[in-house]
Amino acid sequence: MGMRNWACRELSNMRGINPSFIRALNIIYKSFGDNLNNKKHKAESYVSKNYSLSKVIHQTPTLLKLESGIDLLVLQNKKTPLFSLRTVSAGGIRYEDKSKNGKFSLLSELFERGSKSFSKDELAMKTELLASDIEGYSGRNTVGLKVLGPSANLVELTEIFSDVICNPLFLQDELEIVKHDTMSYLNRKKQNYAALAADKFYEILFPNHPYSLNQYGTEESLKNISSVDIIDTYKNFLGSDNLLISAVGNFNIENLIKNLNNTINLSKSNDIKKEISFNPIQEDKLFQTKLGDKQQSHIMIGTYAPSMESDDQYAFQVMNSCLSGMGGRLFLELRDKKSLAYTVSSFYSPTPSIGHFGIYIGCSPEKKDESINAINKEIDKLIANGITSNEIERSKNYLIGRNDISLQRNASINARISQGFFFGLGLDEPFKFSSRIRNINLNDVNDVIEKYLRDAKKVIVVYEPS
Repeated sequence: MGMRNWACRELSNMRGINPSFIRALNIIYKSFGDNLNNKKHKAESYVSKNYSLSKVIHQTPTLLKLESGIDLLVLQNKKTPLFSLRTVSAGGIRYEDKSKNGKFSLLSELFERGSKSFSKDELAMKTELLASDIEGYSGRNTVGLKVLGPSANLVELTEIFSDVICNPLFLQDELEIVKHDTMSYLNRKKQNYAALAADKFYEILFPNHPYSLNQYGTEESLKNISSVDIIDTYKNFLGSDNLLISAVGNFNIENLIKNLNNTINLSKSNDIKKEISFNPIQEDKLFQTKLGDKQQSHIMIGTYAPSMESDDQYAFQVMNSCLSGMGGRLFLELRDKKSLAYTVSSFYSPTPSIGHFGIYIGCSPEKKDESINAINKEIDKLIANGITSNEIERSKNYLIGRNDISLQRNASINARISQGFFFGLGLDEPFKFSSRIRNINLNDVNDVIEKYLRDAKKVIVVYEPS
């Protein structure tokens, strides 16, 4: 009955539509469209407004020291009854070689598979009962353990966290299970040509450097890794002198320190080689291959960019944001106007010592050459003309807004302050990010374009169907 009444009302409304109503609606629509097309209106819609949460005051993280000598970062955030706790140690693929590539990824997975006081099943059951999540992580430059849970369960979760980081078992049977899962992932990855293009891009851009390696290893390297290798890696890298603990959330600092002092007990790590030599490419590199029968070409073009330590990274992030996203140049020019791409995006990673920047496009095979030329033309246009004032303001607002959103989550704040401090960027990197981005001007962006792109040696990787 209700549906019939709704249908009758809709039909009645439609009968009231006549030519006069349509003409009036057209006048309103035209007026609205004229406003949207007015350049001053477009600029004011995002240039003159400040979307930042700059007036929100964040506390500065505090650096403390445990009785064991381990650095402890703490930051109170009492908005929610939750906390985030994590460790950071130098590690990851930066400290691997081809023969045993993937060992840090395996190590981080094994954290969750048993410790001295908790079996794998007990860990899973206890963390679920405590409404929490505990997991290891490994990336390009770091390795560690992280836990997220309710503040009310801090004592129990700290006990679990400490036992997992201090007394992991690294059982051979569990290692074989993790290796099998990783092998399965690598086999599935063979059908992901975009991922294969990315792997080849890093391999060519970073010759004879660990960044050229795949984070999860290869079938050959995984076969070479035993539980003894994992234990040795743990002892060499996760010692008290190469470990930072960071806590963000709603908790009593004195209680946290007491709990950690009672449960954290680590030996010192062995010497870690932190300086890794790197020889950048001296000429443009092109790699093309035919693979599989999927009817799409995958193209990646990129070069080197500002490192994590460089102040140039902020202007470069603004430049990258001008290119990426649905409102960026690449999407508008290559997809909307030229219909070249299924998907197109740019990326920038300011890693330690040297960063990298690139553009990815997925297109139909017959448009491969046109797509490569179009990307190179966009880069040339960027070098010749720089960016516009509207582009820089859109990009700055996007970056500031995304940063402010990330600061609403304890886990995100913790990752940012711990990584920032560990790599020498200071205690308050995430809280100063917005002001640094806001202070970037056109000259700053055009200067980094000139510095990093004008004479850059590029890598071009093309995967296309056979």
